[in-house]
Amino acid sequence: MSEDYHKFCRINYWKRNGDGFLSYASKDDDWTEVVVAPLSTYSGYGEQRMVRESNTEYNLRALVDLLRQAYEAGQRDKLRHIQRTLGIAS
Repeated sequence: MSEDYHKFCRINYWKRNGDGFLSYASKDDDWTEVVVAPLSTYSGYGEQRMVRESNTEYNLRALVDLLRQAYEAGQRDKLRHIQRTLGIAS
């Protein structure tokens, strides 16, 4: 997963404490859940939550790649809209 994901999505890691409640964790901790959410209004995707399993890292990378594509497509669409509004030929 690329390190620039913070431009278009937020990733939070969580772990269960002794009482069963979720508390914030880092990627390097023994986390149990990860939550991924887009930062941009360009993306129609909502928050996604995954429980840690053997394939979670693969699914996380795939989701971040999907959010990157949605973000980039949204930026291009917004730029075209601005150019049309201003009468700028692209």
